[in-house]
Amino acid sequence: MNVKEKIVVLFANPYSVRDEGDGHVSEGISCSYIMGDSLESVMSPNGALGQRPAKGSLKRDLWEKFCSAPGLYEGSFDMNIGSDGKPMLKLVDVDFLSLVSLSVKKVGKTPEKEPENGRF
Repeated sequence: MNVKEKIVVLFANPYSVRDEGDGHVSEGISCSYIMGDSLESVMSPNGALGQRPAKGSLKRDLWEKFCSAPGLYEGSFDMNIGSDGKPMLKLVDVDFLSLVSLSVKKVGKTPEKEPENGRF
């Protein structure tokens, strides 16, 4: 099953690692990203604040598809069942959509709107 979702790629780096034992070379792209296209402040049900970046490894031949980090991409994910029996999404492809920039919003002691659960 293939799932497509907008992601913000924060970091991408090609790698090549040689196994000292058998000489086998593993190549790929290490990638950190957040799901969705918003950097809005989020409070999760467990009380954590913000968005934790996900990490993935992609095939090395996809490196040319990366042109900006941070950047907005459409991520293609394969859905599999993990060893614990839970569904897992694995990033397998990306397509660049647009540049992303982070702007700083000045907030005084009183925010424009009331914080939820005591957080902005």
